[in-house]
Amino acid sequence: MLATQITQTNAARHVENGPDAIGGIGDWILSNGTICVIVAGLANEGDFSPRGGTLRDIGFCGRDDDQFVSQQELLDGSLGKPVGIIDVRASNSADAAGLTTLGSYRGLMIETRYSVTLKDKTRIGISKRIWRADEDAAEPGILATTTLNFESMPVFLMNSRDLAKSNGFAQVEFASRGVLSYTEAARAVDTVMMMSPHDLARPVSYAMRQLSARLKRGDAEEKLPAFVLADSSALAFLTLTEPFTIGDGSKLGLIQLLQVPFMGLDYGDEIHLEEEILVAPSADVQALTDKMFADAPLLRGQINSNGRPALVHIDRADGAPFTQTSPDTEGRFSARVPVGDYRLRILPMAGEAITESFRMTAKGTQLAAIKLPPAARITLPRGAAMRLAFRGKGTTQNPHFEDPLTGYSITGADGPVPEHRVSDVHLTGEAMDPRHIYLADGDYTVYATRGPEYEVTTTALSVRDGQDRTLQIAVPARAVKTQNHIAADFHVHAAPSLDNAFSTVKRVRTFVAEHGEVMVAAEHDTIFDFNPLVKQMGVADQMIAITGTEVTSTQRTARAPFSIGHMNFFPLTPKPHDHKRGLPNHENRRTRSVLDDMHVHFDDPVAQLNHPRETLDLTGKETPEDFAELIGDEQFFDHMGVAGHPYNPHRPITSAPNNSLIDPDPITGTRDIDFDVMEILNGTQDYRPDRVAAPRQDWLSLVSQGIKLAASANSDSHNKWQQVALPRNMVRVGRDTIAAFSMRRFTNAIRSGAFYGTTGPFMELTLGGAQVGETHQGRNPVLRGRIFSADWARADTLRVQLNGKTMHTLRLAPNGRFELPLEFAADGYVTIEAEGEAQDIYQAIYPGFFPYVYSNPIYVDADGDGAWIPPGLGG
Repeated sequence: MLATQITQTNAARHVENGPDAIGGIGDWILSNGTICVIVAGLANEGDFSPRGGTLRDIGFCGRDDDQFVSQQELLDGSLGKPVGIIDVRASNSADAAGLTTLGSYRGLMIETRYSVTLKDKTRIGISKRIWRADEDAAEPGILATTTLNFESMPVFLMNSRDLAKSNGFAQVEFASRGVLSYTEAARAVDTVMMMSPHDLARPVSYAMRQLSARLKRGDAEEKLPAFVLADSSALAFLTLTEPFTIGDGSKLGLIQLLQVPFMGLDYGDEIHLEEEILVAPSADVQALTDKMFADAPLLRGQINSNGRPALVHIDRADGAPFTQTSPDTEGRFSARVPVGDYRLRILPMAGEAITESFRMTAKGTQLAAIKLPPAARITLPRGAAMRLAFRGKGTTQNPHFEDPLTGYSITGADGPVPEHRVSDVHLTGEAMDPRHIYLADGDYTVYATRGPEYEVTTTALSVRDGQDRTLQIAVPARAVKTQNHIAADFHVHAAPSLDNAFSTVKRVRTFVAEHGEVMVAAEHDTIFDFNPLVKQMGVADQMIAITGTEVTSTQRTARAPFSIGHMNFFPLTPKPHDHKRGLPNHENRRTRSVLDDMHVHFDDPVAQLNHPRETLDLTGKETPEDFAELIGDEQFFDHMGVAGHPYNPHRPITSAPNNSLIDPDPITGTRDIDFDVMEILNGTQDYRPDRVAAPRQDWLSLVSQGIKLAASANSDSHNKWQQVALPRNMVRVGRDTIAAFSMRRFTNAIRSGAFYGTTGPFMELTLGGAQVGETHQGRNPVLRGRIFSADWARADTLRVQLNGKTMHTLRLAPNGRFELPLEFAADGYVTIEAEGEAQDIYQAIYPGFFPYVYSNPIYVDADGDGAWIPPGLGG
C-alpha cells in the first residue's frame, strides 16, 4: 500500500506513463500495487484552476495505459468557480492507503478522500464532505464534479439502480449550449463509463459512480437530487445542494432548474458524497459492468464473422442499453447480465445491425452461434506507401473504416450531430500495414495518392453479394521535384493530447502515407517522443519525428482575462520524471514569462504562435464596443493575453493597446510577441472563410513594423477524420533527404523564414537573386519565379504584395513562370500568393481545401547600407 509524494529520490519508482499521463515530481501517488492514482501537487496547475491538488492520472501500475485527463469540482458548474485545493495529505495502513485534499472557494470547503485497498484492487473509493466555513461563505446551488474528456473517450451512461433509465452511448450536447440545455441533457443516472478506443495497444476503461448524496442537518439526513451531463467535450456529475421544492428529484426540468438559484447550503449543515471509480484493462463496457454486477448470471455466445470486426451490444427488452462487449479471436463473447428479457444487437463493420431477443435465466444463458451475413473483404496492396481514398458512387455511401461500432451519438440543438466518416486507408509499405478492409455492396472510385508531390491514380471497384476482392491500383508516381526543400507539418496531435484518443501508430502511418517528411508532435501540455515508435514501425527512413508541445492556455484569470492562447515549442527533450514531462505552469501568467521559461529550460526551442485569429470580426480599423463578447480565447490576437483587448492591425505597434506586445520584461527583456513563427494557415480552408485572411492581415501588419515573424501552414490534425501533413511547410534545408536531415539547419531555416506554405502548388522564387527569407540589396530588383504542381492541384492566379499590400494580380502562364520588374524607393519586402480552383480529383482527396501557396517575405535593403528599415503601416 502506498500514498506518498513523488520526489527526486523516488521518482524512478513511482512515475507512471500512458497516453495522457502527466504525473511527476511534486505530485502525489496512491497505489495498492494494482492501480496507480496521481493527484497533482499544489504547485502543479490543473485544467480548470491555476492551483493543483486535483485528480490527474489513473491506470494500472507499470502498464503505461493512463487515459484519464483530469477532474475538479466547479461550483454551479461554472468555469469561473473552481474549488482550489489548499492541502494534500497521505495516510497508509497494512490494507489501505489514502490521499485527502482540502479545497476552498470563497469559504465553501470541500474535503475529498481518495482510498485504495487490497480487498478490491481495481476500485478507488471517494468520500467528500462539503461545508461552509462561515456565514459569508459561497452558497452554490450545484456542486459539479467535472471531468475533462474533450473528443477523447466515448461515454456510456447507466443508472445502476434503475436500469430502465440508462442511456448507453446516446448523449445530448450541453457544453456549448448554455444552462437551459440542462433540461434536455441532464440524465438521472449514477454511473458514467469512459472507454478507450479498441485500437489502442493498452486499452483502459473507467466507471465513475455516485453511490450516495446526502444533506446532513444536525441528526437528520435528506437525499439530494443528482444528475449527469455528458457530451463529446466534457462530463459532470451535478449534485443539487438542497432537495427540490417542486419535483421528486427524478428529472431536471425547467421548473426544477428555476429553483437552483434559490438553493444553497446553510451554515452548519454538511453535504456528504460517496463515490467510486472502477478501472478495467479493456475498451469494453462489459469489463466494468461485470464488476458492478459480479453476482449476475453469465451470458455466453459466439459470432461467426470470418474475422470481420463486430461489437456485441446487450439491451434490455424495453430498449435501455445494458452493456457492450467484443468477441475474441474465435468469435466467443460473455457478460454478466441480470435475470430478465434482453435483445442482442450486433454491429458489424460494413453491414447492418443484427438483432436477436433472448431470456437471461438465473443459471445463465448460452446462445446459439450467430452467423453474420457476408461482407466483401478487400485485400490491399503491399509494399508501397500511399493513401487510398474510397469514395462511393451514385447512391453508394462513403465507407467508414474507423467506425467504432459503439453506435455513439450526440444530439444537439438542431438534432443529431453528424458523424465524421473515415473513408481513407493509409499505408507505409511496411509490415505493420493493414492487409484488408471490409466494404458493403456498392460502387466505389478508389484514389491512390501520396501527397501533393505525387500523381493520383484511380480505379473503379464494384462490390456485389459480399464477394471478396483484391484491390488492383497503380502506385502513384512522383509528379514534381521540390529540390532543396523538405515537407514539414509543425502542428500534429495524437492520443497523448488531452483532446483526442487517436492511435499513435495510426498517426505515424497517416503521416508517412501522405509523404510528410518532418512531423512536429505538438501534444497539448505534455511532451511525447514518437521516435521509438517510428523505429519500431520500420519507417525511420521515411520521416523525421520532432518532439515538441502545444502549451494550451484555457483559463480566464485576473492576469490574463481571456487566457494567453496556444503556442508550440520544438524541439524539446522530455524530462521523464517531471510533471508534464518538464513543462512549466502557464495559467495566470504573462505570455513573455512562459516564452522565457521555455527558452531557458529547453535550450531555446522554436516558438510558434498557433491559430491567432479565426475571423475578421475584430480586425477592423475601429474595435466594436462589444468586442469582449466576440473574443475567442484560443485566438491570441483577439485579446493579446494580459491586454484583454484585440490587436488592431491598422494601428502602430507602439500605440495602446498594441504596445502590450512589445512591452519587455524588466529582468529578461522578453516580450509577448517574441515568437519565431505564427500560423496563418491552420487546418481546412473551408472551416472558417476568414481563417486565412485574418491572421495574414495581422502578420503583414507586424512584419511591416519590423516584427519579423515567419508564417507557417499546418494541419493541426487531432482526430482520425482530420487530414495530416496538409497544409504543409516546404522548408529550404539544402540537402533534402531524410538521411541528411540536420535539426540545426531545419530550425535555422524556420527562424529565418526560409520556407513557404502550401495546400498543393509549389514555388520557386527569387528577387534579384535573393530567395525567400533572404534580403536583396538594391532598388530595382526583378521578381522571378515559377508556380508548379501536379496536374490535379494547379494554381492559376498570382498575387504579389509589396510591403503587405497587393500591387499586382496576374494570370499565370501554363508553365507557371513569371517575371516582374520592381522598384523600391526605400527598404521594404515582397510576398506572393497563388491559388486555383479545386478540381474533381483534388476535391475527392482533399475535401475542404483548395490549391493555395504563399511565400514568406524576401526583404529589400534598397540603399544597400546593410540595415533593414521596416516600411511601416503606410509603406
